[in-house]
Amino acid sequence: MSNDKTNAATKPPKTGNLTKISDLPYFIKWFILGIVIGVVAGASALAFYFAVKFMEHVFLGLLVEASIPEPLGEGGSLTSGFRAVRYWLIPISTTLGGLLSGLIVYTWAPEAEGHGREAVRVGRGPRPSSVPASAQQ
Repeated sequence: MSNDKTNAATKPPKTGNLTKISDLPYFIKWFILGIVIGVVAGASALAFYFAVKFMEHVFLGLLVEASIPEPLGEGGSLTSGFRAVRYWLIPISTTLGGLLSGLIVYTWAPEAEGHGREAVRVGRGPRPSSVPASAQQ
């Protein structure tokens, strides 16, 4: 007696029009989605790393004219040390960085404001996200 009901994972994919990812077999579909998610996460991490390095160069390298010692594994030496031409600009540089990050949080991520203790103490939950529900799919 043959079993007419076959598992969807054992069925071969349709040979013809594979225009939707849902038409692919289970393992292949999740393998492709995992690769895409990994590439996007890696690219985002690289973008964040280079943005931090760029801001370090702008605020500490150009504004303060500071030479920051590098670790030995990244090309530094035992004789390198911290030197700054304009010491008095270090507090101004860190203040500008704090104001810039505060502006970014206030503008694009208002739900990330504060440290969250007030919401717990008052009994309110976290603030709802300001991202529209249609974009959170």
